Amino acid sequence: GLLLSFLVLKKTNTGLMFEAKGGIARWVKNPDADLPNWNTEDLNWPAAPAGVTLGIGAILKENGFVHYYAPVEPGNHNIYVVRWKETDIVAGDLSKGEWFGSDGWSTDAGKSEPVVEGLQTEFSVDRTSDGDFLMVSTRGFGGADVVGRRAPKPEGPWSDAELLFHPPESDRPGVLIYSAKAHPEIKGGQLAITYCSNHVDFNTLLDDLTLYFPHFLRPQ
Repeated sequence: GLLLSFLVLKKTNTGLMFEAKGGIARWVKNPDADLPNWNTEDLNWPAAPAGVTLGIGAILKENGFVHYYAPVEPGNHNIYVVRWKETDIVAGDLSKGEWFGSDGWSTDAGKSEPVVEGLQTEFSVDRTSDGDFLMVSTRGFGGADVVGRRAPKPEGPWSDAELLFHPPESDRPGVLIYSAKAHPEIKGGQLAITYCSNHVDFNTLLDDLTLYFPHFLRPQ
């Protein structure tokens, strides 16, 4: 099967003109079929900590578990992590999720704690060739840097952010930098990372073809 997750957005008249209203988990029972013939079932997410939105964040498959790093959204973007056994995912069962807190893993979401504070909603978590784990994100809102955090385990403890790249677009008024992610599946050379750019002025966004396309880099 194939598990898909979706973020549900609601249109607003303030800020970025939308806000998160939850997420959807959809199980595809026959993903090898043509898309119009997919047989799907909506699954129930496990209970989550207050304000945490499952449906956006980062996913890591490691050591027989699937880890989901989910932010408080809307809100401070603190990151919580829940994990499932791969066998439960394959069975289309999300009811047995375990959340991480100071006492370890627990099915009680009320015992969970943030593993990283004040991050973003779009980022990545991957195992590196050195054997540790790398979390790539942007830092700040608007003109942001691409940063990385490292940890010995999927749940942490995560290091402070280290600068990986300063996007030149960040120095331009009105530009938004977001959605930095690593792509270890791209082989050859240094780790490939992408980030996206936007602009607060819609006409500028339409006229400037250097914006709203993925930017690729290999940090030195």
